[in-house]
Amino acid sequence: LKLLTGMLFKFLDNALAHHAHFADALDTLLSIQKRIIESALQKSKGKIYGPQGAANLLKIKPSTLQGKMKKLGIGGDLNVTSEIGCV
Repeated sequence: LKLLTGMLFKFLDNALAHHAHFADALDTLLSIQKRIIESALQKSKGKIYGPQGAANLLKIKPSTLQGKMKKLGIGGDLNVTSEIGCV
């Protein structure tokens, strides 16, 4: 148990020491995710729902896509259709 606890603390210390590196990697992943979502929205002409919607292109639920869009700040400058047939 003592060895395991020591290993855990060492891991946490190491993770905290490299926090800036992890933050950069996270920023990069979020940036990539944002570009993928924006691309899907362009291909779907701003439509989220339905067979031709961005959510279907990304193989995720429309509500999941909307949540990701909100988190990433996507949609304010795009012509996004949130319901089938409505802009």
